[in-house]
Amino acid sequence: MTNYYACVTLDVIRSQSHNLNDVESILGQLKDCLNNQFSNELTIAFDIRKGDELIGVLSRFGHSYKVLRAIDEFCEENGYNIAFYIGCGFGTIDTDNKSSIHVANGSAIINAIYARDDIVKKGKREAKLWEITNQHKVYFYTEDFPYAPINALHYYINELIHKRSQKQKEIVRAVKEHPDDTYESIGKMFGYKSPKTSVSNHLYAANHELVAESEKSLVNLLDFHQNQLEQN
Repeated sequence: MTNYYACVTLDVIRSQSHNLNDVESILGQLKDCLNNQFSNELTIAFDIRKGDELIGVLSRFGHSYKVLRAIDEFCEENGYNIAFYIGCGFGTIDTDNKSSIHVANGSAIINAIYARDDIVKKGKREAKLWEITNQHKVYFYTEDFPYAPINALHYYINELIHKRSQKQKEIVRAVKEHPDDTYESIGKMFGYKSPKTSVSNHLYAANHELVAESEKSLVNLLDFHQNQLEQN
């Protein structure tokens, strides 16, 4: 059986407009954040290359979406006004070395870099179609299965999330961080007079359930493709 992997690679949009020390610091923090959060899912830990590039390899295709969400949350929670070109590639790791991103290579890594550098950075129409203004520019690519539906579904989810108001984002984050709490108790944390109703209304306006189910669908679709490839 051939093992397949997901590679996520990013670099800073308009890095020359940022202080180089700030870029180095932010990438270092993001690297540590991703490596800690996905320690059990990483085949090759995220590491910095060429000063403004971060790249890592995951054992499951579906984890690539979860990494994208983590990158978004990292920037938002830390107040970093920085955006990335991001390529997500799926494929194999063909080198014997599968532990160092500076040595390992294969179609997963090649596809991720191609998606970032030759599709997103060059502003090709197939990528611009899925861009959201002032957000990270993301593209999924592989030669092993039809990848257009992945980009379409990711765009749909991303658009819903980025339409949320600041208060909606805070409510969604609170629900995520306190999964065992009732809407009543979460609403009281925010000082609402009608806590359960207020939280429910905010979640509905934020398309919380729709986003959650769409995210599950995207992860399931990615993992389905991986399972099919690895069975062949």
